[in-house]
Amino acid sequence: EFEESENNMKILTGSLIELDKQTVFVCSNSDAGYTEMMKMLELSIRDAGKEDRIKVYKSLAHEVYLSLMKQADVMIGNSSSGVIEAPSCLTPYVLVGTRQAGREKAESVLEAGYDRDEILKAVDKTLYDEGFREIVKASEKPYDPFNDAHAGRRTAGALAAFKITPGLLQKKITY
Repeated sequence: EFEESENNMKILTGSLIELDKQTVFVCSNSDAGYTEMMKMLELSIRDAGKEDRIKVYKSLAHEVYLSLMKQADVMIGNSSSGVIEAPSCLTPYVLVGTRQAGREKAESVLEAGYDRDEILKAVDKTLYDEGFREIVKASEKPYDPFNDAHAGRRTAGALAAFKITPGLLQKKITY
């Protein structure tokens, strides 16, 4: 979505500004479109006069990041961290856009397109829908679809049964 990155950031930032909640924004990796996204983020926050409500960090130490995630009411973005770590922290995640398409997601992950109303509706659900909040709190094993604590045993069994052949191990250059 890098061709749309500046406009997508404008929509996301506009949604964050409209929420008017204390917000910590951790910058993305320097993927394609990064410079345009960061300029749009800074400009939008400054123009809205929300520097006191939305704090932007280029990066955070891993321990600080996870501690912050654990304390957050909701995480919003398109990061794999929201799909992987947020459920383990019992933090709901609003996944915006298609960057994580096709990945298995916990019940605490809600999806929204780059649309202000979709984003705000999903955030509203994470903050105020008591039924949804109970689902998030009850997710002791967010990545165990069988909810029986035997995912590791099933994975080990599948790996043990997998046939490793020379063809599988042989490096193949394709360029």
